[in-house]
Amino acid sequence: MKFRHKLLLIAILITSLALLVACGNSEKSKLVGRWELVEDVTILGFFTFPKGSQVEFYKDGNVDFMGTGAKYEIVENKIKLYDDNESTYHEYELEGDKLVFYIEGNGVLAGKSVALEFARVNK
Repeated sequence: MKFRHKLLLIAILITSLALLVACGNSEKSKLVGRWELVEDVTILGFFTFPKGSQVEFYKDGNVDFMGTGAKYEIVENKIKLYDDNESTYHEYELEGDKLVFYIEGNGVLAGKSVALEFARVNK
């Protein structure tokens, strides 16, 4: 009888652990896919993100952000973009096939936030 209880307990623990691991990164998995900017976004008249610019999040933690490759993670409800040299944290909103990605300014633009709205192109 004790052997069956131990076996059942082990099975429950393994199942619980598998569910925790599978659900632990659900927000990251919702980002996976290609996203397209829905309108031109100009920052102080100097720099424009053109409509149709794309961002693609991959399952392996890589991201192609408008032609620039990096890695990403979800950290405390923010997207962390990083490479060998630096990392940045960005607030975001994800609702269905709509992603709003916020870029915080620095230098002259410190304290300013720019919202980039994307629509999912594929899943």
